[in-house]
Amino acid sequence: MPFLIITLIAIPLCIMAFFLLQGKGANLIAGYNTMSPEEQAKINEVALAKALGKLLVAIILCLYLFPLSDYLGYEGLQYVGIAVIVGLTIISIIYVNTHSRFKR
Repeated sequence: MPFLIITLIAIPLCIMAFFLLQGKGANLIAGYNTMSPEEQAKINEVALAKALGKLLVAIILCLYLFPLSDYLGYEGLQYVGIAVIVGLTIISIIYVNTHSRFKR
């Protein structure tokens, strides 16, 4: 049952990741869509979308650690999944905000 629930959560995330990995759908990125057009012109929209698409794929894969930990009876995998998701998110925020690749 947990596998089914995670899969139902992962399906819309996979669709969003598909669009982001193609460099489209930057309007789905929180913060980017609220910027003024002048600020948006300073951002490389395609590179930002692709980077966040890769992050989303990694998060989707980490979500499957939760039903796997249930199946194996090892609760530690849940903590590993949470730590990896939080760590990837923090690293991605720092990378996107400091790397010149995302600026025009």
